[in-house]
Amino acid sequence: MVHTLIMMAWAMAESLFDVYLLLKGESIPIFKTRNTWITDIKGLSTTITNEIIDKAKEKAKNVTQDVIDYTESTVEDFLEKASTTVADYIDSKVDLLVDKAFASIENPLKEVVYSAEELFDDLEASLNVEVEGEIGDIMNQISSEIQTLLLVEMEIVENSTVGSYVPITIQGVDYTDFLEVYKDRNLKEAIEELTVILAEGKELLGYNVDETSKKVNSMIFNTIQEAKKKVKYNIKSSIMDYKDNLVNKFKETLKDVANKGKEEVNKFIDSIGNTSDSDVMKTNLRGSFLSMKYTDYLRLFLLFANKDVKMKRIADLIQVNMRSISGNKTFKLSEFSTYMRIESSISIKYLFATKPFIPKEFRTEDGKRIKFDVILYKGY
Repeated sequence: MVHTLIMMAWAMAESLFDVYLLLKGESIPIFKTRNTWITDIKGLSTTITNEIIDKAKEKAKNVTQDVIDYTESTVEDFLEKASTTVADYIDSKVDLLVDKAFASIENPLKEVVYSAEELFDDLEASLNVEVEGEIGDIMNQISSEIQTLLLVEMEIVENSTVGSYVPITIQGVDYTDFLEVYKDRNLKEAIEELTVILAEGKELLGYNVDETSKKVNSMIFNTIQEAKKKVKYNIKSSIMDYKDNLVNKFKETLKDVANKGKEEVNKFIDSIGNTSDSDVMKTNLRGSFLSMKYTDYLRLFLLFANKDVKMKRIADLIQVNMRSISGNKTFKLSEFSTYMRIESSISIKYLFATKPFIPKEFRTEDGKRIKFDVILYKGY
């Protein structure tokens, strides 16, 4: 619970800075990677001051320069940034998959949502590859390798002892006395047993319920985090050669594509790592490349807004503007009528032999067509 709350607070802090920067006219990346994240976890416990805001703004500017915008960057600069993003994209996939694989260990009392097979379905769909040739082959190799490695690593974790995963620095409450008792127990079984004890509100090792809860939760959290860290590290280390090969081939291919223009770059990026399947993880590679300003995000949000909601918001905006312009702070749009004046001018060719019968005022200047001037008023 504490871990989740910290993550929520961190995400909220990042969102606040994003909105602040958008309102200042800055660009914000659509999809956040570790390279484009602004806030520091250490800063969450600090009171937000102008100094911190200035530092965040400065960091955001540096981040924005790293976000790929091939319409403004040179090809070489773009290639370097694109390669970094691709490597980070693969790493983020490994992180997400490992986190999902640990679901049954972290929540032993809940029904397992993801089986190994479903995890691999996620992987195949989220690393969806339409690119033909070497890049597609390498992406498929990475997908296959991660599947194999994840199975092996999770089997190791489930057969390990609690004492196999002790961090150098314990985060939270010191649980060394509990560790002495449980260090030789099977990790999965011990966590399941301790979770039941916590749920039933029992006491352990002479501690009251509250102290027991704190120490047990600390041990579970630190053990799982250390196990995740090792699994992620082992998988990422094992696919390093594949990833380096992918980055080099990606660079090589993208260089050829970039020379053909922006449209070709768009097609190429769209073909890698994008999926429309709602049941799988969605880490859009293209989103890692792009940054947008305030007006761009508004357009994006409007696409998903209900038509009636949009009309009401437009009405609210008209009302706010009328209050500002008229100086009447009590102005209500609902108490006034609205009228529109529509003026149109069109012309058509003569129908059959009607030219002699058409008055001159209804003819165009060259006399070859009939013209109509229509003024229409509509009110509600």
